[in-house]
Amino acid sequence: NKEYVSITTVLEILAKPALVPWAIKMTAQAIADNPDIIKNEKDVVGAVYGKRDRAGERGKTLHSLLEVLKNNNPLPEVPDDYKGYARALQSWWDTHSPQVITLEKVVFNNEFLFAGSCDLLCKINKISFLVDLKTGKGIYKEHLLQTSAYYHALTEMGEKPEKVGILLLKDDGNFVFEEVKEIDKYFQLFLHAKSLWEGLQ
Repeated sequence: NKEYVSITTVLEILAKPALVPWAIKMTAQAIADNPDIIKNEKDVVGAVYGKRDRAGERGKTLHSLLEVLKNNNPLPEVPDDYKGYARALQSWWDTHSPQVITLEKVVFNNEFLFAGSCDLLCKINKISFLVDLKTGKGIYKEHLLQTSAYYHALTEMGEKPEKVGILLLKDDGNFVFEEVKEIDKYFQLFLHAKSLWEGLQ
């Protein structure tokens, strides 16, 4: 009879100032692409949220490609605007040759009552890794809080990985694979964010 909060729900408490200029840019682009849309406020808003939702679908598609690679199958055709990200994923896979332990593992922490789903647990050069998959412009601090929470949940569950990494797939076919350092520091920040989230409920 305990209630667990989602890790990503906790992190919604964080300010994301970059989203404001992004939303302005998307609004302007939607109007430029279809000038008649400005006559209907709902259509403008829908166009902006449509961009966001397509980004979410892109992430889901790329996560599904991990399952394909795990089974040693060639990647299938993907929509044109996903192809650069798919090439980046294939390039990372070929470079690091991960041995998959599990995908999309549900994790939970009984001490602090949070839960989530981490993308990939694998071994790279015989070292166990927790890998979080991202697409977008960069790796942000909130990603470090998120992966630190996954790490501490796995540790409590007796499945502590040796290292944590964030894999950023880019639309130009390149990738950035960054190891997360100072995990305990970022976990304390995550707990502060959780306290703030709880206090505002």
